[in-house]
Amino acid sequence: MVGHRYVACKLHGLNAQWSEEKKQSYIRHAVREYNIHKTLLHPHIVRLWDIFEIDHNTFCTVLEYCSGNILFFDHYILHCLLYILIVKPDLHIPRE
Repeated sequence: MVGHRYVACKLHGLNAQWSEEKKQSYIRHAVREYNIHKTLLHPHIVRLWDIFEIDHNTFCTVLEYCSGNILFFDHYILHCLLYILIVKPDLHIPRE
């Protein structure tokens, strides 16, 4: 290893109550996503470094670490809310 870097690890757990067919489908989807994600090189997309199995029902994806506390989704929601408050202040938003 040439250097050290912080990474983000995302654990993916298969539900033990799923059928083997559903588990295999989930794994195929995750592997397909991994194969696509590892080829993406863009400054606004976190890099996918690796994937490994932890046990029969759990695997981990190793992603580029993003420092800070606002990710795209949070940023997007914040701007949508500000848009609603500023541009459409009379918009009715149903409450639960």
